[in-house]
Amino acid sequence: MGAVDKLLNFMKLTEDEEYDEYDEYEEEEEEPDTERRSFFRKKDTVREESNVIEPITYTSRETKDPKPRRFGSGKVVSMNGHGVEVYVIKPQDFAEAQTAADLLKEGKTVVINLEGVELTVAQRSIDFVGGATYAIDGSLQAVSNNIFIAAPDSIEVNGDLRSEIMNENIISPQLK
Repeated sequence: MGAVDKLLNFMKLTEDEEYDEYDEYEEEEEEPDTERRSFFRKKDTVREESNVIEPITYTSRETKDPKPRRFGSGKVVSMNGHGVEVYVIKPQDFAEAQTAADLLKEGKTVVINLEGVELTVAQRSIDFVGGATYAIDGSLQAVSNNIFIAAPDSIEVNGDLRSEIMNENIISPQLK
């Protein structure tokens, strides 16, 4: 071996003789199957390979059953003034929004008046009350830009409150 060959061997720029045996190997071509194979095993077949991944079966979660309404099939409920209370809250800081959420948890209807409340406090408060209302499957509706009504699932609030209040027949010019 000359100096050039040694240099080429050192830098691995020559062909190695040990890789020549790979060239002699002929790959066997697999014949394509005419039948379709399923990933899932059939009950009658026996597993041929031990490293086959078995399919995982999932069962769906039960969906949350809606709470039964306290009233019948009609949408109009006779209240007669017994036990129905509506609370009006004007939160001055975020901590007071928890009072509205607690009242909602007790099944009470809450009117949240955010007029004159700092914008960031008003946004955080209505987000918190909205989350609490969602958690109990209640409803949250805007009465005006700064007044909202939150009701639990046992109380149904119907109609477009904003358009009804803005109607000319109602005497309430402050809400416009």
